[in-house]
Amino acid sequence: MVFGEIIKEVVERVEGGLAGVIMGVDGIAVDNYIKGGGELEIQSVGAEYAVIVEQVKGVSEMLKSGKLKEFITFSEGFILIIHSINEDYFAALALKPEGNYGKGRYLLRMAIPKIRAEF
Repeated sequence: MVFGEIIKEVVERVEGGLAGVIMGVDGIAVDNYIKGGGELEIQSVGAEYAVIVEQVKGVSEMLKSGKLKEFITFSEGFILIIHSINEDYFAALALKPEGNYGKGRYLLRMAIPKIRAEF
């Protein structure tokens, strides 16, 4: 299974799924999927959040709280769930504000081993 298929499966299986991306912490996308011609620029969203992920990772290390595993933001436009793949990559799932983020978190977490196997 390739990266795009994995992220597509997650987006399609969750209620309110908009898009997903697998991205390096440098802001360069490996692959992405946007559901049904949606307008969310998931690569741009991921690139901007990559900066925040790096900052949160730094804070986690400084506080000795361990490695960053998951990061979630809720905004008026969408919910964004970010899950670490390894030190250099993360997967992000965007949902509608009323989307099922519990199921989204679960599906993304279950997809991470499949994604790691492709690296």
